[in-house]
Amino acid sequence: MPVNCFASIPKFSAIISISWIASLFSFVEYFSSISLEKTLINNYILKKQMPV
Repeated sequence: MPVNCFASIPKFSAIISISWIASLFSFVEYFSSISLEKTLINNYILKKQMPV
């Protein structure tokens, strides 16, 4: 069974889990940065439209 073979190698599974967590974090960071940019652009447009 290949699953037991992979599980018996802790270093390999650790590398997989670390890379998976890193990709997940980068994915979340990417989406949060996109939403942040959108809100900043929306705030800028609102300030431009509203006469101070």
